[in-house]
Amino acid sequence: EMESNTIVVNVKYGAKMLKLSVDPSITLAQFRELLEKETGIPPAGQKLILRGALKDEDKTLQELKITNNAKMMLTGSKPEDVKALSAAAENAEKEADAGDAFVENDVDPNEETEHKKLLANGPPGDAIPANPHKHEAIPPLGIQGLKNKMNSTIRVSFKTDLDQLCISSSSSTQKISFLSITDMKSWPIKGHEDYHVVCLSMGKTSKYWIYWVPCQFLRAMRGTILGWEL
Repeated sequence: EMESNTIVVNVKYGAKMLKLSVDPSITLAQFRELLEKETGIPPAGQKLILRGALKDEDKTLQELKITNNAKMMLTGSKPEDVKALSAAAENAEKEADAGDAFVENDVDPNEETEHKKLLANGPPGDAIPANPHKHEAIPPLGIQGLKNKMNSTIRVSFKTDLDQLCISSSSSTQKISFLSITDMKSWPIKGHEDYHVVCLSMGKTSKYWIYWVPCQFLRAMRGTILGWEL
């Protein structure tokens, strides 16, 4: 039975749901230490999401408005997984050097010839209609009707339980760990400003370009991938 001065916090970690009875006066930093004991993920490697990423380490759970039966999501990597992530980042950089879907510049794609060619035909026929009037959640099946730098039609979906971004074409599916994505930038497409070109940065130089992203999903994409406040 829960003591009167404790609360239960539900933390979704992968396929598991952890239930922690804690004192609401502990700090977020102390809460992370409890999570480390449960999951093996060091505090520095944890990403906690509750209405956006939790970042104020010195504030108490009560100050952060974490109440009884609150639900949050935890993603992160154990120390033994870090080497594997580093290897994945190195492989991504090698792919960047090889070309294909990766490039190494960081200028407005509307001004670059290689991007202009991909944008010249307008939105794909199966593109989701853009809605500039409100932010929307990512559809359960992901965002369809997109293009990559190879001009292949792709669908982008978000596997939050696995901390992965899945980019699927008719012939293959590429999986990218959220933790390997360090930044996300977007530019409105000239002449079709309600659609954007999105650039995902991985490591120092590796970038993956996605074309014809409807503007209403940009905020949810940033929040899911980077843990930004929604």
